[in-house]
Formats: sequence, C-alpha cells, structure tokens
Amino acid sequence: MKKLIVANWKMNMTKASGISLVKSLSVKINRSNSSSPKVVVCPPFTLISEISKILKSSKISLGGQDCSTDSFGAFTGDISPLMLKDLGCKYVIVGHSERREHHNESEKIIKNKLDLALSLGLKVILCVGEKMQERKKGNTIRIITRQLQLSISKKCNNKNTIIAYEPVWSIGSGVTPKDSEICDVHNFIKNKSSQLSIGDKPFMVLYGGSVNPGNSKNILSLQNVDGALVGGSSLKLKSFLDIIRS
Repeated sequence: MKKLIVANWKMNMTKASGISLVKSLSVKINRSNSSSPKVVVCPPFTLISEISKILKSSKISLGGQDCSTDSFGAFTGDISPLMLKDLGCKYVIVGHSERREHHNESEKIIKNKLDLALSLGLKVILCVGEKMQERKKGNTIRIITRQLQLSISKKCNNKNTIIAYEPVWSIGSGVTPKDSEICDVHNFIKNKSSQLSIGDKPFMVLYGGSVNPGNSKNILSLQNVDGALVGGSSLKLKSFLDIIRS
C-alpha cells in the first residue's frame, strides 16, 4: 500500500505564495515514480479554487481543512462539503485538535461533518488524539476509543475514511512520542476502527504531530504508520519534499 502524505497549510499562505509552492511541488511530484507516496494538499479555503486549476493535471489531490455539518443554509462563514467537492476537493479533514480546542467542536459535530462529507463522496481524514494531561494520567487509549466510537459510523470503510493520530501535546512542539508508543496507538486504532465500520479491513492510519524532515523517515518506517499529516513542514518546498521522499 502506498503511503499517504497530507499537507495541512492551516491559516497560512497568501495567494501568490500558495500558488508558487503548489506549482513547484506539482512539477516534482509529477516526475515521481509509481512507488512514491500519494500526496494531498489542504490549503485555506481562499486558495482552493486557484489551486484546483493547477492540480487538474497533477498527481496531487486537493483537500479541505474542515467543513460544515450542512450543505447549504444561513451559516455565516461556514464552508459546506458540497462546496469543497464543487471546487475539486477529493478529501477533507475533520476533527482536527485545533478545531476541537478553538471552536469547541464536539464529537457529535465531528460525526455530522464526517457523515455528510462521506455521503457527498469525499474521503474523510478523521483526527484523533490525546492532550498532555490525559496522557500523563494514562488515558490515551480511553480518549481515542471515545473519539472513534462517537465519530465513526457505518458509512465508514477503509476506502473512504482515514484516521490521523495527532497527539495534541506534540503538535508544533517539536516533540514526538516514542516509537513504541506510536506503534501501540496506531495498532489500536486499526483494530478499533475496523470493528466500528463496514467490513473488517483496517483503515489507513496517519501520524500527525511535529512531523519534519529530521524524524519523518523513522516515523514512516514504523509498523502501522501509513503516512503523515504534516503541518508547518508542508509550508516549504524542500522540507515537504524531504518528508515525501523519506
């Protein structure tokens, strides 16, 4: 199975810088061989339309960073999954820890987003993970179990849903869990997600949490790590290419 590398630009990039980066990245990825990882870029919504045009003939897929629980309506500032699909998105991230923290998103909201996105044909990248205080109390598995149970529905399968494990305490800190800890959590997520969904095939599980060129080769070589959700290191061509090539 090919690895999957997802760039989450978050609230970064101007129109000029975003277009420049994705053009350069597309040239490099289009020259890659068939065994290279699959790449998804998730820019801010303001750039999706322009970047979609650039990626029409590219090996790179386009994704959204979040979506609404509704397709249309009086929801000022929200972006529906239908709008993302209309602009050429194939993927959407839901449940990112920054959405949970800064926008108080509950598991119910996340599940509603996931269900609607799947019903419209988007592939969903569902983020789960524990905070530092939860980790210190030994509650990592309990927290992730709850997140999976309340978010995954019978619409999910290993083709339309991807899980991203993002230890919240690691994001942007430069610190990552021990290799054995990553393996243990990824193994648990694979087993648990397949129990909660259609069929019994395990889902792809990405690792997200301070992934950079210095640690990506090791992380991506670990058992049950099927790819990476990359934040800050996806904003520079060289660092993101180094991760893809690792």
